[in-house]
Amino acid sequence: MATILLIEPDIPLAKTYARAFVQAGHIVHHATMAQQAIDLADTAMPDVVVLELQLPAHGGIEFLYEFHSYAEWQHVPIIINTITPPQELAAVAPTFREALSVRALHYKPQASLRLVMRSVNDALTFAAAGKVDENVLLGVDAGTANAVAIGRSAGKKPPPSVGKKAQT
Repeated sequence: MATILLIEPDIPLAKTYARAFVQAGHIVHHATMAQQAIDLADTAMPDVVVLELQLPAHGGIEFLYEFHSYAEWQHVPIIINTITPPQELAAVAPTFREALSVRALHYKPQASLRLVMRSVNDALTFAAAGKVDENVLLGVDAGTANAVAIGRSAGKKPPPSVGKKAQT
């Protein structure tokens, strides 16, 4: 059983994902906005994050940088499941794996719930073993022409902060 932080602004879609994660034995905390997700992560330490990049107010990439600015969350694997087309992510994709712990990147119109579940399970398996699967192609789906390869960090600076983490 793992704790999943699901960041998805589409409520019906979030309910579908949450139901599947719960049926698989996981605990799910759902947020629709970046700051709400930071607050939830502060109270319920997630084992994995499933993130839509298109969020109201602050975007998902800003969330990633904010989330990984805290030492206790730097090891938490991220699964991106987004409506953002892969070609629009090509410029930022190289920083995802190394700098931001992104373990999979899926384009919603081409990604099934089964594929997202498999990515979550793979990320949890490798996290439990203290490893990163270096052979995973982070993209829409291994073998599709729309895959976005994730390489080493290009050393880009993070965008402005999403917000402050709640003080404990």
